Amino acid sequence: MSHQEFRDRLARRLAWQRAAHDAVRDPRNLLPQLSMLRQWQSKRLAESFTDFLADARMRPAAEFFLADLYGDKDFSARDRDAARVLPLMSRLLPDTVSALASHPRIVGIKEARNDAERIAAVIALKSPQFSVLSGDDATCMQAMLDGADGVISVAANAAPGPFRELCDAARGGDAQRARRVDRALAALVELTGAEPNPIPVKWCLHLLGIGSPELRLPLMELSAAHRERAARVIAALPGASPARHSDAA
Repeated sequence: MSHQEFRDRLARRLAWQRAAHDAVRDPRNLLPQLSMLRQWQSKRLAESFTDFLADARMRPAAEFFLADLYGDKDFSARDRDAARVLPLMSRLLPDTVSALASHPRIVGIKEARNDAERIAAVIALKSPQFSVLSGDDATCMQAMLDGADGVISVAANAAPGPFRELCDAARGGDAQRARRVDRALAALVELTGAEPNPIPVKWCLHLLGIGSPELRLPLMELSAAHRERAARVIAALPGASPARHSDAA
């Protein structure tokens, strides 16, 4: 993916985010119950982060997550700022990584670009003090074969065992085994991109009997058009035991 393609993709994502909160495009944003629901969701998230908030080392990250990512407030100004600065950051990132890789308080990077040249440039900066992790499920196998330390994965939530096998094989240099597992996971990886993250993977976990498919508004459950496909993908996973749900199809 070229820099221009990446910037275009980023622009589309930011446009989707703004549209999702636009009351004209989506009248649900005007529901009188929405404020109460957001307050309830914020409280529920805070309760689930009790252990992190009690840990002095983890508290700043937990507070950032709860307040600046999922807090009960208007994020329209944040989204406008992101639209303004992120394209510039995408151009500067390779040089920025090079400058920061030796910083004593920076221990690694999640590189989510499926750009082989970019991945190679970042992997060249790897050291015992600086790890490189792929952030793209579709290309993580090749990234690890090329020297990346691992992957921060979306699809692995629904298939942790196969993804562990993929990581072990790729990091161990067993390309044949890694490619075999990668092929077996391809349908799941493709499915997780069918709708904005984490909608598809939440539905997959629901099919496996883990948690609820419900998400924080404005995100909704996986659309009916993809549910039968999701059921097939989950049923085909090695060792999967799909739960029986009346709404799974």
